[in-house]
Amino acid sequence: DLVDPGDALVLDRPWLGAALPAQRVVLGSFETADALADLLDVATASASVHGRVSSTGVVTTWANEPQAVLGFAALGREVPGGEVVIHHELTVELTGAVEATGRALEQRLLGQAREVRDKYLAPPHTTDFALMFLPFEGLYAEALRRPGLLERLQRECRVTILGPTTLTAFLNSLQVGFRTLAITKRSSEVWKLLGTVKTEFGRFGESLQAVDRKLDEAKTRLGTVAERSRILGEKLTRVESMPEETRGDLAEEPVSALCEPSI
Repeated sequence: DLVDPGDALVLDRPWLGAALPAQRVVLGSFETADALADLLDVATASASVHGRVSSTGVVTTWANEPQAVLGFAALGREVPGGEVVIHHELTVELTGAVEATGRALEQRLLGQAREVRDKYLAPPHTTDFALMFLPFEGLYAEALRRPGLLERLQRECRVTILGPTTLTAFLNSLQVGFRTLAITKRSSEVWKLLGTVKTEFGRFGESLQAVDRKLDEAKTRLGTVAERSRILGEKLTRVESMPEETRGDLAEEPVSALCEPSI
């Protein structure tokens, strides 16, 4: 990965190598580290990273430590005077190394977010945002502590970072949101279908009214035909009861006259 020149350091003390990200360290000969730093116009590790003993030791003298006395005797040297602080577990806090590591983490996250954006975001075929999962709570907390990193990831890369405890909650909220969106979409479809049904039902009512009018007309015509049939039956009955000479005269009348109602 490429590192900003301002974040690079020439390693001039070997014990500082464990406290610095490997991608920020410029390696060379420790004897010529200062000359290499001047040539590249970058700082040395010892000038940027400072140590402070944070553990509490026991104050004693060299003469009171048997192992120290034996060591000096084996070397043929006198035991020095003065006090010495002995730490059973030495803890050293480095200032500058943490900030350097934080900047390296920030650059790495931005690089990964750009890769996610370029590979997986293609609206409208995909969502216009992506999620990047950080598997450790400490890593996630450190990313959140970086000033402006979260906003930059979302603004430039459309990527939201999630940790182990926030992943499940975020996915549940997404699921609820998508379900709400689906329900809203289906609701509009239902209202559209109900509008169509309402229109068709109105047309169906008009058809029923037309059928009802036709039935009334047919009922009226059936009544007229029944009345004519009754009148015709009465005429026929009268014909049957007439004398023979009268029947001859009636035979010459048109049938329509027989069907006319008498007044």
